[in-house]
Amino acid sequence: SVITHGELLYRAAKSEQRTAALERLRELPQTDQDLAAAELMTFVNHIDAPQIQLSDEQLAEETRVGEAELGGCGGGLGQGAQRLPAPSSS
Repeated sequence: SVITHGELLYRAAKSEQRTAALERLRELPQTDQDLAAAELMTFVNHIDAPQIQLSDEQLAEETRVGEAELGGCGGGLGQGAQRLPAPSSS
């Protein structure tokens, strides 16, 4: 595919932005670098995680089954949420 001049400029700007961010991170104390790395990994892992979307009927059934499995103690399975992150593989 053909890359336009505008696309090259955009990519260069984004590359410079990433480089500047990494340089700034290297200036931070090690503990802050560790914290930033952990936050970045949380963000990246969230982006990669597939989202499960349930219909109202599916959500109601999952809630009913979950409560039945918990002996009717009102475990609150899925209440108020229609987008649940998939379990992580790590």
